[in-house]
Amino acid sequence: IEPFVWKELKRTLKNQSLEIQVPDQFSMFTQSAMQPESIPIKVRLVAFGEPLIYHLLYLHDEDFREIFRVKADFDDEQDRDQETALIYGRLIRQLSEKEGLLPFNAAAVAELVRVGSRLADHQKKVTSIFSHIGDVAREASFWA
Repeated sequence: IEPFVWKELKRTLKNQSLEIQVPDQFSMFTQSAMQPESIPIKVRLVAFGEPLIYHLLYLHDEDFREIFRVKADFDDEQDRDQETALIYGRLIRQLSEKEGLLPFNAAAVAELVRVGSRLADHQKKVTSIFSHIGDVAREASFWA
């Protein structure tokens, strides 16, 4: 992580313009001769992260509260039903095609749904953190 990125990002968002900084210490020319014009921007910023980090930044950085006015929590589990099993199946098929994994039949997908239920720690729910299921699928394909 670059140490000054947050400061520059805040400045860019507040000013609604992007300024490209030319480091003068390595340049043969003066900074004023090489300074490009700022670029006007209009953006919306979406950040994903851990709740703890959000709360720390929210408490300790006034600009953070201004920039990120809306906080959306995503549920990390969903109901264990036929629709969810179909979604798991589609996602596993896409993962298999993309990464060259062995194909997963219906019984294998059903087992991954059971794994998703164990990860959710609930018989009637499954995890919606698909990266965990993807890891199990990769391992299963490797050992098959």
